[in-house]
Amino acid sequence: MTYVVKVSFIFCTFVTFSCGSDLHNDASCDSQLSYFDSAFERRESWALNMLDTWGRTPSGLLHGNTQSPGHYTECVEFRHNDIQGQHCMLTVTAAVNSSNVRRDWTNPESNIRDYNLTPIIGICLPASCSVNKIIDYSNKFLIEDGLEGVSAICRTNDAVPFQTIDYFAIIIFSLLFAALVASTIYEVVLLNNGRDPNKLLAAFSLYTNGAKLFAMKETSSPNVINCLNGLRTLSIFWIIFGHRFDDRDYVPVFNDSSTYYKKYIYLIFTNYDKPVDTFFVMGGLLVTSSLLNSLDRKNVNIPRMYLHRYLRYTPSLALIILFHVSFTKFLGAGPFFNAYTENCEKYWWSALLHLTVYTNPLYPCYDVSWYLSVDFQLFLISPIIIYPIWKWGRKAFWILPVIVLLVQGCIFTTTYTKGINVYFFQMTTLEGIFAWLEKFYFPTHLRLGSWVIGIMLGFVLHHEKGNKLKISKFVSATLWVISIAVLLTILLCHYPFIQLDDNRSILANAFYNACYRIGWSYSVAWIIYACHNGSGGVIRWFLSWKEWQPLGKLGLNIYLVHRLYQIITVINQQQPIVWDFFTQTQKFFGDVVVSTILATILYLIIENPVSLIESYLYDKIKGCKLYQMLFTDILRFLAMVVKS
Repeated sequence: MTYVVKVSFIFCTFVTFSCGSDLHNDASCDSQLSYFDSAFERRESWALNMLDTWGRTPSGLLHGNTQSPGHYTECVEFRHNDIQGQHCMLTVTAAVNSSNVRRDWTNPESNIRDYNLTPIIGICLPASCSVNKIIDYSNKFLIEDGLEGVSAICRTNDAVPFQTIDYFAIIIFSLLFAALVASTIYEVVLLNNGRDPNKLLAAFSLYTNGAKLFAMKETSSPNVINCLNGLRTLSIFWIIFGHRFDDRDYVPVFNDSSTYYKKYIYLIFTNYDKPVDTFFVMGGLLVTSSLLNSLDRKNVNIPRMYLHRYLRYTPSLALIILFHVSFTKFLGAGPFFNAYTENCEKYWWSALLHLTVYTNPLYPCYDVSWYLSVDFQLFLISPIIIYPIWKWGRKAFWILPVIVLLVQGCIFTTTYTKGINVYFFQMTTLEGIFAWLEKFYFPTHLRLGSWVIGIMLGFVLHHEKGNKLKISKFVSATLWVISIAVLLTILLCHYPFIQLDDNRSILANAFYNACYRIGWSYSVAWIIYACHNGSGGVIRWFLSWKEWQPLGKLGLNIYLVHRLYQIITVINQQQPIVWDFFTQTQKFFGDVVVSTILATILYLIIENPVSLIESYLYDKIKGCKLYQMLFTDILRFLAMVVKS
């Protein structure tokens, strides 16, 4: 889900960029560089310390380790007289006229020329120097080895200035915290005095929201599908695991990560897009179940249904975007640091209107928000699909499998005609990467198949209420074996497509792309159906475990907040990372713990309070009576406080 950032990272190494200092002065720069040169010739300690922070030509150049940042912190904290340290990541390449330079295999610089490499080396020079001055100065000694600097990204530790959005964010978060404290005190005081609090005034109460979050109930109601909590939680964990795999999209990797594609265990990482289709199946199932119940009771309210869905996750997303744009830039520093807020500053509106996948798919504000855009758009069209089938029954049910087949045909045609491979990193050109994202991965219409399979499951379960279909143990076991076999086949067949030397035809790629989503979705649908109807043994017990319920309620917020935490931890790295299964797994467990804590905070301060407020206003507002009730409750509370 974070493939776009890979493109951004590629771009940033080819631009000349400077941040942190506005004190560039050519005259001061020339003077300080001369002072530095003469001090170094005299071996003065301050000049040696400054030079000691420089990066060196990295080992493992031929295996992809092309960045050596040196000692960033020591550089930006360096001070001597009026000289302030400035850390620059200098991109180096072979000089145009380097053919006459002596070749020496023991000299790493020879490899840079011979293999046309572009290493990026960290250097530390005075903050008074502009990027152009940095490059000119570096080329004086690089040219001796037939090299030259072509671009640089420079940073200092100057304080980041506050902007209007930052003050706005502080006010919003302060108001939410104040509402939480006031609402909690209000409810606790009234309950201790044996009185029922006003539900609207207690909407932000930790007591109410915490009790709802951690409530775990066992129920046999046919309207409750218990296995969804476990399935939802495990799918989110898998996505978090896969996103940690994308660390290398943000910072350089010390070891050659491409060799790990040869190991089957890494299919856990590369297949993390599969549980996304699990979510779409569950989404289609839940909207169908809810709408069919409303249609049966003849109390359908489509506008409120849409409003409820919008308020279900948009406030949490808005709060995360606000935090991201406002505070991320204050939460880190380093040679690879980038707050990645540019897209949100420009396209925040498309994220909040859930239009990202069609308005700006290549430049999303907060990369994981694309899923919410697709989910909301599929939710909007669901009544149009569901109502005719509810109205005409089996006569119209055939429409659903036809839609699924049409979507898969569209996927096949799109990926075949656009030359889109199965795996993102197999696209060798920038245009190919853009096509993979924009034409295959993001579009809502290509995700409709999994959603419709969920709708089909919703109709089946709704039709069977109180009259479950009797399936023999043999048939049930056979379907279990087929479903698990299909899931494993989809995962294992991904292996040949991720090999760097894969030369399979575009026809094979298109066939896999068209088949894996439908196969995965039908298999997941069977698992849900079987578990809900008492089949599945230990799998049903595990997925229906009531302890999954709190995590299931937090699922949306865990999904939204985990990526922000991962980005912040990665962009603060000051050296290339070691990328392997053990290291990434270790980080994953930290991601789960921290993301769950942050998601709990989001649930308590925004998600559930908004849900309570929406429900209260819908049920209670009748002319001016709402304001009269609120005013009366507030007066009673104040009178009670004064008396006590």
